[in-house]
Amino acid sequence: MDTLYYAVKVDKPFYVDSIYDLIGNDKADQFDKHFARLAESGKYQHHRAADDVEMIYEAYCHVMG
Repeated sequence: MDTLYYAVKVDKPFYVDSIYDLIGNDKADQFDKHFARLAESGKYQHHRAADDVEMIYEAYCHVMG
C-alpha cells in the first residue's frame, strides 16, 4: 500500500495496522501456519490483492474461531 501511494506521489490519508496486532502474539504462529497452508493449497494466487485478502481473512477466522 505504501509503495502504491509513493509511486503516485500522494500522501496516504490512513494507517494500516498489522494483522498481528489484531490477533495478538499468542495466535501469530497458528495464523502463520494456516496462512502457509492456504498459500500452498493451489486455491489462491499468492501476491494477488484479492487472493491475499481472502487468505488473510480465512486465516484470521480460523485462529479467532
